[in-house]
Parts: sequence; structure tokens; C-alpha cells
Amino acid sequence: IGEKEYSTRDLLKKLGAYGYGHKLLLRAEGRGLVQRSNVKNKTYNKLTKEGKKIIKLATEIGV
Repeated sequence: IGEKEYSTRDLLKKLGAYGYGHKLLLRAEGRGLVQRSNVKNKTYNKLTKEGKKIIKLATEIGV
């Protein structure tokens, strides 16, 4: 997922995580791992520096 910004719908489709995935995305935003911005009628999501650290760590330990 990396450096790109994805709309919420595209991101959840890419992850195959509708429903509960959206709740997790909102929790990640609350913890400062994801930055969300509204453009017209879409919400875009982007990993923060902290979010990238978590993804890197998860990859290193095989999650």
C-alpha cells in the first residue's frame, strides 16, 4: 500500500475487508496511524510515519 493515497472504498476493496475493515481504519486514524482527508465526495486514506513503522515491523515479524 505504501506511499499512495486511496479512497476508503478502493482501499477496503484492495484489502478485501468491507464492514469490519472500515471500523479498523477509523481506529487506526484515532491512533494516528492513518491520515484521512475529504476531497469532494470521497475520503482518502494515507499512512502516517507511525503507520509506516507499524507496517514495516509487522512485515519483519511475518504478520
